[in-house]
Amino acid sequence: MGALSNVDKVEVNFKEKKATITMKSGSLTKEDVEKALKGKGYGLTSFDKK
Repeated sequence: MGALSNVDKVEVNFKEKKATITMKSGSLTKEDVEKALKGKGYGLTSFDKK
């Protein structure tokens, strides 16, 4: 996720195989995140805007 400059925080739970990514509001799209993850061999299961 280091390639995405607007990421504030990444929390990874290796046991559950989940990551929570906190980013600046409105700065990234679901497609941006999917592309970054796919390039590393991971997928996106949800993208929630709050």
